[in-house]
Amino acid sequence: MDVVVTAWIVMAIVVIVTVGIALRLAFSANKKRREAMVKQGARMGFAYAPGDPALMARFEALGDPFDRGYGRRAENILTGTSHGRPAVSFDYIHLTRSSGANSRTHTHRLSVVCLHSGFRAPSLTVLPEGTWNRAMGKLRGDDVQLESEEFNRAYRVISENRRFATDVLHPRTMQFLLAHGDGFRLVDGQMIRVSRPRIGVLAIPGAMANLAAILDHVPEHVRRSLERMN
Repeated sequence: MDVVVTAWIVMAIVVIVTVGIALRLAFSANKKRREAMVKQGARMGFAYAPGDPALMARFEALGDPFDRGYGRRAENILTGTSHGRPAVSFDYIHLTRSSGANSRTHTHRLSVVCLHSGFRAPSLTVLPEGTWNRAMGKLRGDDVQLESEEFNRAYRVISENRRFATDVLHPRTMQFLLAHGDGFRLVDGQMIRVSRPRIGVLAIPGAMANLAAILDHVPEHVRRSLERMN
């Protein structure tokens, strides 16, 4: 047999075996995460669902990153109540395709934790600098600078209402965020944390607790003002 043909056959076998191993590992990892999410939901008193197109449609309406790419889906959904607020956590997956001669499909896996804020407010996004969140350039609103230079270096703040941003991000809230290193989006009444890579299953309650703490830091006069506006 021709040496070149033999080499191609060996290469094809290696590729097939490699792909097979990768698919088997991915299946095993997904199975373990699904089982872990079911157990975590039981511990938290949350309902588990493997998927929900209606939930994905609701979040797509909120914009970036839920309107990116294609093949969007929500998996491993936990729904319940956390710190007195309706809450949901799920794995968000979407696909993108790179351009050029070596075009290939990329799978993006993120974690989403969300609490209902209990009030309607202008959109507010707080993203840690130097993370993948910095690339979320489609978000609308002004880049808000606050009085704390330390906070300005650590976070990017985007809001359509600067006054609301400064009211929410008062010194106590800024200190809390600096201590915990989390970002969030407040949009359409939803307090959302998006993480890539995905957070561990056991970290979900802590992520919800942090979002609840930020909401609890919103001053009462700001809440009353929002109620009058709505």
